[in-house]
Amino acid sequence: MKNFFSSHTIICIHILYVAAVVLCVVCLILIWPIGVIRTPVESHNGADGRISTGPLSEESYTEQFFVPQFSYLESMSIAIVYEEIQDPDSALVVLSILNSSGEKVFCVEKAAVDFPSSSFCEIPVGIFLKKGQQYSWTVSLKSDANEEIGLLATSPDVITPLENSVLYYNGELTSSAAVVDYIYGIIPGKTALLIYDSFILTIFLLAVLGIRHLQGRKPPAAANK
Repeated sequence: MKNFFSSHTIICIHILYVAAVVLCVVCLILIWPIGVIRTPVESHNGADGRISTGPLSEESYTEQFFVPQFSYLESMSIAIVYEEIQDPDSALVVLSILNSSGEKVFCVEKAAVDFPSSSFCEIPVGIFLKKGQQYSWTVSLKSDANEEIGLLATSPDVITPLENSVLYYNGELTSSAAVVDYIYGIIPGKTALLIYDSFILTIFLLAVLGIRHLQGRKPPAAANK
């Protein structure tokens, strides 16, 4: 019985050691290079004199070309303009992101009523893009009613933020840029990574010390003698 307890305890301790090592390695990899912990960085318009691009529909849409400044786009905030939504139940704002080949890499539909008129509404994206390569995003509208909803844009000849290049409405070039807030997620700097890694390694060492403490304890039968 004593031998069984000892062998059983040894197996459990080995399993705990392996589990602690695997968990430590997984946590370190998740922090870098995968980058589960990311710092948000925003790039948005600061221009006054904002206007509407024109009514949106499934056929009438805007297309904003942009060049991402970082590789992970966490979310985007865009703004639409309207006086009243005729059919709140069916009106959907459709946001799509396309790569330089025109392939759709992201698409989402969001109820128009979730957008306060002329104010930012954040849309989660969570995709990796190629930094410095040109992309575009389009906004259209699905609705059973004839809605007067447009995308908010800057006054003519004001091109901000840095990412934005040209804006098209119904395939025609405009002199404006979409009002938008690009929210990136970047991996923390070396100092922050060192702090995170040190914390994980400290937890790992404490776990190892706890396992060694269990390993040094005698089984009940031996303790009673």
